[in-house]
Amino acid sequence: MCGYDCYASVNNAVLACYSRKGFFNEAKRVFREMGEGGVRDEVSWNAMIVACGQHREGLEAVGLFIEMVRKGLKVDMFTMASVLTAFTCVKDLVGGMQFHGMMIKSGFQANAHVGSGLIDLYSKCAAGMVECKKVFEEIHAPDLVLWNTMISGFSQYEDLSEDGLWCFQEMQRKGFRPDDCSFVCVTSACSNLSSPSVGKQVHALAIKSDISYNRISVNNALVTMYSRCGNVHDARRVFDTMTEHNTVSFNSMIAGYAQHGVEVESLRLFELMLQKDIAPNSITFISVLSACAHTGKVEEGQKYFNMMKEKFGIEPEAEHFSCMIDLLGRAGKLREAERIIETMPFNPGSIEWGSLLGACRKHGNVDLAVKAANEFLRLEPYNAAPYVILSNMYASASRWDEAANIKRMMRERGVKKKPGCSWIEIDKKVHVFVAEDT
Repeated sequence: MCGYDCYASVNNAVLACYSRKGFFNEAKRVFREMGEGGVRDEVSWNAMIVACGQHREGLEAVGLFIEMVRKGLKVDMFTMASVLTAFTCVKDLVGGMQFHGMMIKSGFQANAHVGSGLIDLYSKCAAGMVECKKVFEEIHAPDLVLWNTMISGFSQYEDLSEDGLWCFQEMQRKGFRPDDCSFVCVTSACSNLSSPSVGKQVHALAIKSDISYNRISVNNALVTMYSRCGNVHDARRVFDTMTEHNTVSFNSMIAGYAQHGVEVESLRLFELMLQKDIAPNSITFISVLSACAHTGKVEEGQKYFNMMKEKFGIEPEAEHFSCMIDLLGRAGKLREAERIIETMPFNPGSIEWGSLLGACRKHGNVDLAVKAANEFLRLEPYNAAPYVILSNMYASASRWDEAANIKRMMRERGVKKKPGCSWIEIDKKVHVFVAEDT
């Protein structure tokens, strides 16, 4: 005799539940035991492929699909969409394009569900929106999910964010009512435009729409949008009116304060987050460590850095080490910053050497600056920043020959410094200008 666990439908539900709750190993165990008991069906395979996609195990998902085909099991649109998600997770554009070709032969390319997966793949793997438009145009009956995926794709490219707004408007002209996902995607596009007026219009539409304005995802997107547009006051107002907060809510607000020079409030909000027992993630600590660097709070920064692994089990990534280098460098502890670069469990990149170089410029350490600049240029020989910083440091130290050599090296290599620019919105139009522009 056996219990309900001998039914495929029950096991499939358990597998999906484990995956949604984050217990990927348990989901794999259920799938494996179903094979031993001979109760797997097509739904079981699809559920496991979806689980792999949810947990960014793209290669394992592709392997399951290949095995599924070899066994002669039926493949449907949900299988196809799940495998596309797997290719997107591992950023395998070539594999995804080959899979696209197979779908065309199978007749799945005109399906809206599969089309959403293709658009997501091409936009996130930097194939450009031209391919996404081709996929979209082949779908005879686009649904709301497909429109949302297109808007999301446009929002990932700063220079195409206006197309994302146009797509949002066109979707409504075609009779589709935006849902919370639509507002999250279009608000992201507004963030890239740095246009407060357009963002406020979208905000007003969200309030007037039938969807609940209290949707946490929409409010999180609005906080991020206002912060990126430089309006931390309105960002905090949205944050304070939210009936519920999660890790993303606090991350958005903490990052907004840190980016706009309100570091003390950023750290205060982080302490409030801990008091509310809302668990921070790796993104939270990047903003917190950045805030510590800008306020010169070395001891607090080291405490938070140690807290990551000791209290929350978060392994520090390259970005966190870069923040610590910046923190120590700004405080004048250049040798300690150099020691972090030499002992970190990653090969230091241009960001780490750039942080040290910036600190050397601030504290006038030319010798260490030369080392940092050389390492930076080894990684990015056509980046103008290390040339300019080192040349200016030589000039400040009256070492005119070395300064001239750096400028000559720039000319010989064809390296040009891009001018810094600012922008201002007047009469609902954003104007970009550089120094001495009218």
